[in-house]
Amino acid sequence: MKFAVVGNSVLDCYLLDLNAWPRKDGERAAISGIEPHTGGNGLNVSLALARLGNPDIDLYTAIGSDANGRVLCDAIDKGKVKLRNAAAGSRLGTTTAFLILRDGKPSFIIYGGCSDQITVSFLEKRFSELAAADHLYINGIGLFAGLDIYGLAKFVGRLRQANPTMRVYLDVAMVTEESARKQKLAARIGRLLEQADFFFPNELEAMQYSAQGGEPTESRLLKAAEIFNRSLRVATLIKRGEQGVVIYPKDEKPFRVPTKPLPLRRVVDATGAGDAWSAGFVSAYVAGKSLIESAKAGHAVARQVVQKRGS
Repeated sequence: MKFAVVGNSVLDCYLLDLNAWPRKDGERAAISGIEPHTGGNGLNVSLALARLGNPDIDLYTAIGSDANGRVLCDAIDKGKVKLRNAAAGSRLGTTTAFLILRDGKPSFIIYGGCSDQITVSFLEKRFSELAAADHLYINGIGLFAGLDIYGLAKFVGRLRQANPTMRVYLDVAMVTEESARKQKLAARIGRLLEQADFFFPNELEAMQYSAQGGEPTESRLLKAAEIFNRSLRVATLIKRGEQGVVIYPKDEKPFRVPTKPLPLRRVVDATGAGDAWSAGFVSAYVAGKSLIESAKAGHAVARQVVQKRGS
């Protein structure tokens, strides 16, 4: 069973025990240390799939040749994931995030680095490798300037023509409203969903990519799923954090798969929990489990991730 994962790779640097956030010129803040961890949606999903016993995984990403990049490459080698690096030979640095945790929820400062090297052109050069995959997971739509939705939709369509049995899983990223308008994400996402079997937005992403305002109420999320399922082949699965996931199968009634919330004292870091859930779901689903069983498997993996720092 061969997996291909497209997405970013990030070195997450946790700023530990920040005493106060500087608010005025000249103010200083103190931390007790910096703790690096692997991160980024593509790398998170790839390593999680590998830990769950899937031995054949190719990661299509961008990692610089700097010290931060070497940390990520070492983790990829150790995880027995095969790296397909769009930034090989580039002088751009590795994408790096500085994180501060408050009650288990992260705030980020991000250096974009080489992530925009993940382009449709890069994937085109790897067409034959990608066409050999049984499962294609595309993560972080909206983050990469070179990953044009229309161009990507055409490319994935060609992959499916070359390999009609391929399953395609699509995840997205929450971006600024300005970026969403500039990229016309809500208007264009349907073209890409036509080539996908499953769509894994969280509730805020579902609202953004369906061009709805306001809070993510049940009725608005149902409307979002109906919009997505006009194009999608199998199901939209909306991740709702502590409330679990709501599955909206195409042409069938939706149903919720709840999760048992952890005590707040055990929630250390929610970073990457959604990626962990997706990897758990996909790993179970390709093993023949039902949608409900696969969602529960995703819950189990996500519960493990949030109880420690790093994804």
